[in-house]
Amino acid sequence: MSASLQIKPMRPGGEPRRRGWGLLQTLGGMFAGSLVLGVCVPLFVTAQREADLGTARARMTLEAREISSHFREDVRQASAIQVSEDGRSLRLTHSRPDQPGVSGLVSYQVNRAGLLREVRTEGATSERNVYAHSLRGARFNRAGRAVTARLDFSHEQYGRTLRYHLDCEATPRSSL
Repeated sequence: MSASLQIKPMRPGGEPRRRGWGLLQTLGGMFAGSLVLGVCVPLFVTAQREADLGTARARMTLEAREISSHFREDVRQASAIQVSEDGRSLRLTHSRPDQPGVSGLVSYQVNRAGLLREVRTEGATSERNVYAHSLRGARFNRAGRAVTARLDFSHEQYGRTLRYHLDCEATPRSSL
């Protein structure tokens, strides 16, 4: 018969090492890491979506301010104003008293793409703006000397819809 001798590694304290303890530590660490990731990833995704919605809101505000600024200045300088019956277009004629015979035309036209603003001087287009990012509708109206524009903005992202409405009113400097 052969005698077998078992050799067990000893710890510095003199006790034999228990098998599988390193595996349990690894599994515990993986479990804790997965819990942390399970909490952090949804928080990161939510924060990213809110940041994207904030960017969209800022873009809508910037577009509204730009349209409003152009509209007010264009109406103030107008010498003649024509609003279409359906309220989807506005034509403003600018005459320059310092240069007789030189006039300009500013037109606003609502179409499927958004709002088109076109400035023409002496028959040539000098400026063209298309507002199509978040502008969903515009209506123009004239009451006495004042001209009003109702602008509707909307942006949908991540199943949420951002909407707001802006009314602009301006009166020409000249008496029409």
